[in-house]
Amino acid sequence: MAKKFLLSLFVAFSLFAVFFLVAEPARAAGCSTDLDCWHLNKKACAGDSVEWYMGICVKGACSIAVMYVENCDLLYSRDYCDGADKIRRKEWTCDAGTVSCVEDTDVPKKTCDAPVYSCQPRELGTKGTDIIIKESICFDGAGTAECLEQSNIFQRCADYMEFYRCKSDTQVEHVETWGVCDSDPAGNFFCGLKTDITAGKVCSSCT
Repeated sequence: MAKKFLLSLFVAFSLFAVFFLVAEPARAAGCSTDLDCWHLNKKACAGDSVEWYMGICVKGACSIAVMYVENCDLLYSRDYCDGADKIRRKEWTCDAGTVSCVEDTDVPKKTCDAPVYSCQPRELGTKGTDIIIKESICFDGAGTAECLEQSNIFQRCADYMEFYRCKSDTQVEHVETWGVCDSDPAGNFFCGLKTDITAGKVCSSCT
């Protein structure tokens, strides 16, 4: 009788041990709250972005959800001016080693248009022309850069002048001069002087 009792006890203990060893991993793999899945928390690179993953409990089983995405390219890449007429771009990406946003490349993007010279008349009613320069200048904005055109007087030619003088002992003439913008076949612009002389009144004596 004692042997049968001991044998029954041994079998019962063995079955309990087998049940415990099999059930324990299953119990450990399950969850009741998100805290049971904390070991799944991590961050990793996904292209140019850093993604934060969190372990969450869903219907008694741990699962992974993306909680936050930091788009390195969208947040930190930017254009900037390199001097007065060039635009460069700094691009950012996710570094797999540090799993963080880092500067990736710094490359030329655009060169603004070269200056253009031209002649422009003075304000209405005033004789003369000036040399005008139209420039495309790089302008830094908030995380961006662009070429903006602006026109200015490069060189102001001589102002208009008029006077009278004696052409002869009895002839007065009217003299007008003003500056004019001109260019040569090579495309060089320069200021010249234009003179207009008209006969004036005749008098008995010009002094």
